[in-house]
Amino acid sequence: MPKFVDFSQEFYIRYDEIQKEIAAAEEIDQLQLLAENINLLKDWISDKAEQSKVPSYNLKEYSKSIKDLILQYELKKSSFMPKSFKFKHRPVSDLADKRVVLNEQQEVLNTAMRSFAVPTLSNITDKFLYLESGAGNVYFKGLRSCTVDISPSRSVSSITLEDCEYTIFRLHSEAFIFLTNINNCLLKASCQQLRVHDTHQTFLDVSIETDTNHIVIENSDQLQIVESGSNFTVDDFNRPNQDTDSDSNYKLVSCQKYEHTIADYYQNLRQGLPYSSSHTVDLIDMVKN
Repeated sequence: MPKFVDFSQEFYIRYDEIQKEIAAAEEIDQLQLLAENINLLKDWISDKAEQSKVPSYNLKEYSKSIKDLILQYELKKSSFMPKSFKFKHRPVSDLADKRVVLNEQQEVLNTAMRSFAVPTLSNITDKFLYLESGAGNVYFKGLRSCTVDISPSRSVSSITLEDCEYTIFRLHSEAFIFLTNINNCLLKASCQQLRVHDTHQTFLDVSIETDTNHIVIENSDQLQIVESGSNFTVDDFNRPNQDTDSDSNYKLVSCQKYEHTIADYYQNLRQGLPYSSSHTVDLIDMVKN
């Protein structure tokens, strides 16, 4: 048993060192060594596991910690990439002169994209938002009764959604999507990793484009999750090692009942159909029920 304790202490010492170095990195060249250190830590765990020196009940937690380091690394790396976005939005009105490009926000957008702490767009209600061009990271905060469209043709590294409600999202990220405090929303997305925190009464249809086909949820409940692809799993940090049951924080569902409806909805909006926030709310409620 003392060997297990020593192993755990050594692992988290190395974990903390790498985590601090990622946070302190000021240029992309400094990250190359950190990538090697993460791989070394991963190999070290694998070797210890083969030698039966890792308690089985901790192995899964160590694996999640490694994935968390990779996540932090990718986010830091993407923060050094060139970023420039041009968003358009369509207000509730169908008047042509009301459909404006957010030129007045362009300077704010370019500045905001340099920091994960500053939202790309925030506190928006009753709008259809779509990404016209750009690359980098996107951070939406405080959207209400909106519809958002980011297609796979846009080079978006990561997407963060925070404090949003009654909003439909159709998104693609080349790396990660993060949800924090999302309520009564619908997410149709593709990415390499999805993390869901403090999210409630939300429908998630997400294609995880990696061999480890799983999503992570924490402090969330009343989620409906579409089971996508083979070996699909949901890791609930609040209920580890438990399958779905009547008391679960999520349930697995089918997307067949709404897939064509959502596709037609977005097509009509892109073709100029006037945006209706009440239609958005009704559509969310219909899918969830």
